[in-house]
Amino acid sequence: MRWALWISVILGAVLAVYIGSPLVALYRIGSAVEARDAAALEQRIDFPSVRRSFNRQIMARYRKVTGKPVPLGAMARRFALSVADPIVARLMTINALLDLLGKGEVGTSARVPADQAPFTASSLGNVWQLWLSSDYLGRTFYIYLPPDRPRVSQFGVEFRLSSWQWRIVGIDLPEDLKEELTRELVDLTKDRAQRF
Repeated sequence: MRWALWISVILGAVLAVYIGSPLVALYRIGSAVEARDAAALEQRIDFPSVRRSFNRQIMARYRKVTGKPVPLGAMARRFALSVADPIVARLMTINALLDLLGKGEVGTSARVPADQAPFTASSLGNVWQLWLSSDYLGRTFYIYLPPDRPRVSQFGVEFRLSSWQWRIVGIDLPEDLKEELTRELVDLTKDRAQRF
């Protein structure tokens, strides 16, 4: 009987740690963004995965806007992704990520309102809202920020547990920000086409 109680207590503690640990990681990232602590943020981001996430989103929107079909072969896919690379490369510096996550800005023209930025004090204020706007899928934790915004205006942040640490592996951009970045990409490809 006592063993059953101890096992229940241990399983309850493990479950509490599993449910609470991504939220703790979320607040640590929020603190790093607010303090503009590049080193702390770098430890919490899987850069190759986030880059693929941005490429996928921008190219999907670009194909939708331009009507160009999805390339079939591996070489064609690499070429298509290289089209978005100037935009994505600009997003992948640590300072650009700090601006994106803390201010909702991506350079001079692409931005969302400051209160829509994902890692601000107002976005991370209510633990209950954060928990309700999150999904746990094994080693993956997905959250929509800020939790009080409509889904099209939210950032979707995907975390994965790796080496006992939750790291950001994907950032889904809000629709209006994807639209602005896609317009920049369309203008960039037009300029390139005119030059050649």
